[in-house]
Amino acid sequence: MRTRLAVPVLPILALVFAVLPAVAAGAPEGRLVVSLRPEVTLAAGAPVTLADVARLEGPLAERAGRVRLGQAPPAGRSRVIGVLAIREALRRAGISPERVDVRDAGRVRIFGRGEPLGEAEVRAAIERMLGELHPKGKVTIEKVEIPRGLVLPPGKREVVARPPLGGLRAGRVRIPIEVKAGRRPPRRYAVSADLSIEAPVLVAARNLDRGARLRPGDLRLETRKLPPGKAVLDDPQQARGLVLRRPVRAGEPVLARQVTRPAAVEAGQPVRALFRRGAVTLELDTVARTRGDVGALVRVVGIDGRKTVIGRVVAPGRVVVLGSDEAAELEMARRARPAPREAREEREAR
Repeated sequence: MRTRLAVPVLPILALVFAVLPAVAAGAPEGRLVVSLRPEVTLAAGAPVTLADVARLEGPLAERAGRVRLGQAPPAGRSRVIGVLAIREALRRAGISPERVDVRDAGRVRIFGRGEPLGEAEVRAAIERMLGELHPKGKVTIEKVEIPRGLVLPPGKREVVARPPLGGLRAGRVRIPIEVKAGRRPPRRYAVSADLSIEAPVLVAARNLDRGARLRPGDLRLETRKLPPGKAVLDDPQQARGLVLRRPVRAGEPVLARQVTRPAAVEAGQPVRALFRRGAVTLELDTVARTRGDVGALVRVVGIDGRKTVIGRVVAPGRVVVLGSDEAAELEMARRARPAPREAREEREAR
């Protein structure tokens, strides 16, 4: 006994005929169908074609896939290409916009793919920079820190380190670097490096008091590990004659901030004071109570040896007492000088 199934033929045929136009609509005859991807990642700076950012169908697909849409953005950045830009690029390539159907996303976001800057190549660049500087003593790179998120276009590149802006010193320093890739302009960044420096340094040969003027026997050279972030003295000739701003104990290194150049007049120094009013001229060998450079006001011991008078320093060891003719002339000349801004404008005008 045979069992026949009643199959609804007409509904099935109707469904088939309804699906066929939709299938055929994937690539209408003679038309280009562009299905944009929401986002793509390409090598930074690489040329972007339509085939990179979309799925193409139709007889014009191969030709349209070669259409250029510019360049991928720099590493770590992105750019958006919309439908209008794509239609315009196709039009310039000779493909009429009437023959183009754009589907799916109305735009595509392109991300630039890059490579992180490696610690090894940065360390090698810093070592080359140190070799060109020929620093005194031995410099060791203990640690290198590269900014997070720093990515560069893929490919061959050259990393060049420049001397630190604040000079080479122990501790953490900021080192400028340049990255050169092909014919592109070099990109500039800054990295942090921890440096350890072992070099000759001047140390106190004995206890030195504040205000002492350094002499050859006060200091000696020793090779030591330099203190981080502090400039030290390492040249006996340049240190000679400097004045200590604070006491230094025997064996301690002398830091640059602990010394200063001697002023034209130091406190306690014998000076020559001049006073002239008309036909009256007085010159007195006296002692300064305060220090000052040329042009500064200082206090000196008066004629009676007890009171102090105020004078203006005119040369090392020479003071003109205020109230004298010379002091008045100096004051008038000082007031006649242009202000810093006016002086700058005058120089620029010249």
